Amino acid sequence: MLFRSGEWPKNDLIKNIPEFKNGKIESTMSSEESVVMFIENVEQKDFEKYLENIKKDFTEDAFEMNSEEVISYAGANGKSVQVQLTYEIQNKNLSIAVAKTAE
Repeated sequence: MLFRSGEWPKNDLIKNIPEFKNGKIESTMSSEESVVMFIENVEQKDFEKYLENIKKDFTEDAFEMNSEEVISYAGANGKSVQVQLTYEIQNKNLSIAVAKTAE
């Protein structure tokens, strides 16, 4: 497990999603099987634009939840990769999790 802060991870798994270029990457944890990132200072409009891009490729087993506090989306891409996005509206924090799924 590799822990970093301030930069987008550089492993094969993360290549399955587009880089999120807004906000400040607070921390990342990455391994061969999963990547988790926490990003601060994310504007809701930037998150929503990113979410629309993710939804285009991650359509399998999709789940979306919207409340006054949180917007969350999870889905798989048919290539044994799953993504989960969770955006905290008031705090402007985004977590991105990417993981290999069982084949």
